Amino acid sequence: MGTDATTGIIAIETGVETAGAIAFWRLSGSTNHQRLVNEWTARGLDVKLVPSLPTPEVALRAACHEQQETRILIRPLEKRAGYSVVREKASGDDLAWGVLLRAKVDVIGQLHVEPGEVPQTPEQLSARVAKLNADFTSHMQTIPQARMSGWLVDLATRVAAVRLRDTGGIYFVPRPALDEWREMVRAIRAASSHAVFEIPSMRSDEAVAAILDAITQEAETALAALEKELAEGDLGGRALENRANEARALKGKVSTYEKLLGKKMDAMQASLENIAANLTAAALAKTAAEEDARAARAA
Repeated sequence: MGTDATTGIIAIETGVETAGAIAFWRLSGSTNHQRLVNEWTARGLDVKLVPSLPTPEVALRAACHEQQETRILIRPLEKRAGYSVVREKASGDDLAWGVLLRAKVDVIGQLHVEPGEVPQTPEQLSARVAKLNADFTSHMQTIPQARMSGWLVDLATRVAAVRLRDTGGIYFVPRPALDEWREMVRAIRAASSHAVFEIPSMRSDEAVAAILDAITQEAETALAALEKELAEGDLGGRALENRANEARALKGKVSTYEKLLGKKMDAMQASLENIAANLTAAALAKTAAEEDARAARAA
């Protein structure tokens, strides 16, 4: 048994009844999209949760930037219709630039590469084009590491996890959601080199205090943002109703933690119920005003 100094949560051996688990991860490299889909569906998970692949334009930008090195620059073409691979050459106090390659994708996402004006041997040109094609194909089939980081945070949010550090990176997953979280983690581990860790945490006084503080901070921050948007009055009817649904979802999350921790959060529940009601009322009023405005324009 040991205590995590950053959270105050006590880690214990698996098999003891726990309040949930601390989750964190270390990412390594990109992830093959199809492999992740296969692992995801094999476990009965919703494939709609898997991140989408990059667009051809995003894949092209990433592939072109892999050509970059000392004195080799990447520059967008007009209206970002593609990219040029540019060689920079220094001569005394002067600099000169010349295009090695131009790369674009067409309307159906096919890559087109044209040689530039800078002289190259056939071997140099062939190697550069081959690398660009290979990198483009790779980026079209994989999820980049940066996208996986944000996605894991989205998955943690889905299972009602709360952030234990202001900067993120460490989350508490409540016991009722652990089975779903673990299935998602198994799929990620099987499909990638990413390491996702779990430390069981028991319901000690320190653990309850840390988790209660985390859910309180999350609810207070969200409540303040909702109140600000309502006061500003800039949102349309649909957006206001979406915010009301967010408030109700957060109220449900708070209820989950009340049961888990055995602590009541009556004041927060009342505030969330109040903001949800006010947002719904504002949504109805704004929708009615929008319909009246449309009718007036039609007349």
